[in-house]
Amino acid sequence: MAKVAAAAVDLGSSSGRVVVGTLDGESLSLDEVHRFPHAAHTVNGDLVWDLCHLEEQIGVGITRALDDRVVAVSSVAVDTWGVDYVLLAPGGERYGQGHAYRDSRTGPVAREFYSRASRDQRWQRTGVQPDDINTGNQLFADLVADPHLPEKVERALLLPDYFAYRLSGEMGWGRSVCSTTGLCETGSQRWSSELLDLSGIPQEWLGPVQPDRKARGWLRRGRENAHPRSDIAVVNAAGHDTACAVHALPKTGDEAAAFISSGSWSIVGVETSAPVLGRAAFDAKLTNEARADGGNRLIANITGLWILQECQTEWGQYGGDGGIKELLALAELSDSLGIVLDTDDETFKLPGGMPAKVAQYCLDHYNVVPGSRGQIVRTILESLAVCYAMALRKIEEIVGRRWDVVHLVGGGAYNGLLCQMTASATGKSVIAGPAEASAVGNLLAQFEVAGVITSDHQRHDIVRTSFSPRTYLPGPQEPWLAMEGRLASYSTNQ
Repeated sequence: MAKVAAAAVDLGSSSGRVVVGTLDGESLSLDEVHRFPHAAHTVNGDLVWDLCHLEEQIGVGITRALDDRVVAVSSVAVDTWGVDYVLLAPGGERYGQGHAYRDSRTGPVAREFYSRASRDQRWQRTGVQPDDINTGNQLFADLVADPHLPEKVERALLLPDYFAYRLSGEMGWGRSVCSTTGLCETGSQRWSSELLDLSGIPQEWLGPVQPDRKARGWLRRGRENAHPRSDIAVVNAAGHDTACAVHALPKTGDEAAAFISSGSWSIVGVETSAPVLGRAAFDAKLTNEARADGGNRLIANITGLWILQECQTEWGQYGGDGGIKELLALAELSDSLGIVLDTDDETFKLPGGMPAKVAQYCLDHYNVVPGSRGQIVRTILESLAVCYAMALRKIEEIVGRRWDVVHLVGGGAYNGLLCQMTASATGKSVIAGPAEASAVGNLLAQFEVAGVITSDHQRHDIVRTSFSPRTYLPGPQEPWLAMEGRLASYSTNQ
């Protein structure tokens, strides 16, 4: 088989990168051609993304990806986080700012939003856990702020679809990212006309939901991505980054897998053939999202490495013990306090002053304060491992099945201390990697669209062969169960 190459635009909430993947038989190699930081920032009191900066950096990365290469790139696809979107005015130009999901505008209108359709009703119709960050909540807040918005706006595109539109000129609404909105019918095959009407959201803003792993259009020549070729496909691989990450699990068979996608957010879940809609799942604050292959993910969204990242920001990225390697070394040498943060507590939702927030939480709940940066980091990682274990156990109870192995992908796979803690806390073997799972899944889906990868089995083999996942075996579980017992409340039990 001839070598083939594709480019993945993989955007996280704090950084983005463009990665070229070259598939040579059953081996996939990665070349990160561009990486850039970005962050939400405040404009006139609103927390927004710098869309111009993101588009510019995407263009820089694609230009580098298309530079003279031994194997020419044949397609490009974009994946991002879920729920956020861009409004388009008639003519297709952006209208207003691209709000960030942590923006506070949804809180004051939540009562009115849920008076239109209750949390329980929204769950039953969508299988998505009601949350202020959901797209439906955000669009409703926009319409409350400006009731004349329907006269000014023609379309609403989720972020990966917006950037694909800017690259190709073709609009689309990919299933995996649409499944995060809280506006699709269960199974995410189509929008819920009922919920759109009840929420006052114009149905004409949204086009038909489209399957993932489909071609979208052709790469245009523009100011940010000047290139001489006209044969580069823009693909909807799977617009949602977690759907891409799960698409890159190094599975050894066709059975459903348990997984943790560990990044700023941690996504703990299992693969299911269809949405799980029972009352137990709703009460456990689980949610259903679409997989790239057409299946379903039953998941718990947990505040993840965000807390550690915020501590790093506070301490400074350079010098002393502010670097992640130094911090992990200090954490490994530090004594465990035997306490657990509820990582979903409101205390940790907003940026700024995170080390002080962690210390105050420990003082308020356990009457003890971490004595060093290393002990703060250890407490954060132990808390994540315990929260992973609790979430996974609750999911297993609801679906009536137990897993002996859990896949851990994303940035957390680089963190050997977290991986070992997770193995011990869950009592399961942890298969860590690939760390670049979102980009890998994005690339694999593009090769499936191109007809180069023709089966799930082949895709799984490629991941195992190319990235050599590491297995962590569980240690004694008793200390972790004791820590779990000290955690007064946890989101999946509320």
